[in-house]
Amino acid sequence: MKNPGTFLLAAALFLCSCKAEKQQYQTSENTSFSAIVTSDLHYTNNPDHNNPIVPLISDVKEGTQAIVQEVIAKNPDVFIVTGDLTNSGLAEDEKALSSLLQPVKDAGIQVVLTPGNHDFIQGTLSSYQETFGPLLSQDEKDPASASYVTRIKDVSLFAMDDSSCTNGKHGEFSKETMKWLKKMLKQETDAGQKVLFLSHYSPLDQDEIHDKSYTIQNKELPSLLKKYHVRLICAGHQHAQNIIETDTVNEIISAIPWTGKHWLGNLSITGNSAVYHAETIDFRTYGSIFLEKDVEAADAKEKQYQDQLFDSVFPEDTYDSDVRFSCKNLWDTFWTSYAEGTLQQKAAGILSDPAYPVFINGLMTTNYGPWIKVLLHHPPHDSTTLSFSWD
Repeated sequence: MKNPGTFLLAAALFLCSCKAEKQQYQTSENTSFSAIVTSDLHYTNNPDHNNPIVPLISDVKEGTQAIVQEVIAKNPDVFIVTGDLTNSGLAEDEKALSSLLQPVKDAGIQVVLTPGNHDFIQGTLSSYQETFGPLLSQDEKDPASASYVTRIKDVSLFAMDDSSCTNGKHGEFSKETMKWLKKMLKQETDAGQKVLFLSHYSPLDQDEIHDKSYTIQNKELPSLLKKYHVRLICAGHQHAQNIIETDTVNEIISAIPWTGKHWLGNLSITGNSAVYHAETIDFRTYGSIFLEKDVEAADAKEKQYQDQLFDSVFPEDTYDSDVRFSCKNLWDTFWTSYAEGTLQQKAAGILSDPAYPVFINGLMTTNYGPWIKVLLHHPPHDSTTLSFSWD
């Protein structure tokens, strides 16, 4: 059955003035909205599954339970996960994750999910919607995808499906979804709502802010978001925390919670003031001593993976030892400063290092090269905090 609120909204838009439309949604200019944000859970119900970019994957069930308990303890309005909910889209993994997330909904906290490319490796759109649909509050639904809009106070959350129409090959919206998106953006902004745009891939322009493999491929999308004054985007996919600030829109790219500093994002909007900060997940309080030890082991495994990747790109028998040593220092400096949110302070030193040309040219044989190059030329001011006025 269609939501009766949708019918009332349509009537208000037809019969009432702009002022009345705003009253249809909003409660107060000082309404407070709070969210906890993460991405890329890569959930699997198979403890023997191996994924080198998700070193804690064998503990992903207990790790997810710890996140759920922390979310419930903090009691935000909404818990947001921006894609790659499961590692391969298997129905059994979807069902297991849905059960783990159910206590969040039972605690009165809305759950907002977007799918990612991994959700369609072996999964289907119909299975995804059937499994996760009961967790969600969908005020407006796109008939062509898993995209939807949910309203929480004076914020309209656009939970966008950028992966199903390509079966997870890359980020893109179908023509039908783009038509629906334009309609919804106009409807919600005309009603005075703040639009929080959620996707797995980044929707920002292809102008060196991101490598193309990390962005939604609909060329008109950035100008569309600008037209309707979208001020904040939350995305994922890149597995590392990043914040991008531009003159018109800010983007939070949430880190995978299983690697790096194990960030969990906290977003609050009060009136027109928006504040975001990332904190390390409290595995000790909300998990167990065994999980905490496994997290430490996973961190060591991640470092080992990075070292192995460096060795494969810069083999000892190919590079001069001094040059290779300098490249390794640049590699370690990049990852450490990126994880700590201090890349802006370190970027100039990396770019001016005499070994940098050799370093970046070597990495261009991997998908890390273009991404690292872009980040060094456009380093985030701080990858863990953001504040701005929503005007």
